[in-house]
Amino acid sequence: MYYTDDQSRNPKLGSFMASFNTDYNIVLPTRELEASYNAYIVELGDEERYPFVMDFEQQPFQSLITRLQDLASGKVVPEGAVVNHTYWLVEQEELVGVGNVRPKLNPAIARIGGHIGFGIRPRYRNQGLGSYFLAQLVEKAREHGVSPIHLHCHASNTASSKVIESVGGELESHIEDAHQGVIRRYVVHA
Repeated sequence: MYYTDDQSRNPKLGSFMASFNTDYNIVLPTRELEASYNAYIVELGDEERYPFVMDFEQQPFQSLITRLQDLASGKVVPEGAVVNHTYWLVEQEELVGVGNVRPKLNPAIARIGGHIGFGIRPRYRNQGLGSYFLAQLVEKAREHGVSPIHLHCHASNTASSKVIESVGGELESHIEDAHQGVIRRYVVHA
């Protein structure tokens, strides 16, 4: 569900969200979507996976679910990472997108990464779902006390830039990184 208070924050986005298909839901990772998750991974092929938790070993699947829960609780956080809350965008029994909210950033992720990372399954792209999902993730970040919300993407990824701008992201800066290239750094104010 889209939150009405965001409609007043960004009227353009509010109109878009009000007209969107409400058959999509944001859920916590669940074993019930194992087949759809595995199909999503196959569909990605050699494509870089976003967010980084998509690179976690997925078998046995319950171990993946436990690992995501441990990452959210702070029980087990990989070196260089921070607490991440993983959310799945689903339509009925199909996994459509995966997103992470990082309430607190370390210096490296504050520089390149930001508070939210997400991806949309290839066959669901170019349908407005990126904007829909990111709006939901922005609200989740607010629920975790994040303000302002920093969102980053590769400068070459114009689709991500447009999605970030659609949820009220304002370009704050560009940085160049020897490994990542040019990164566009946006901010969404409360």
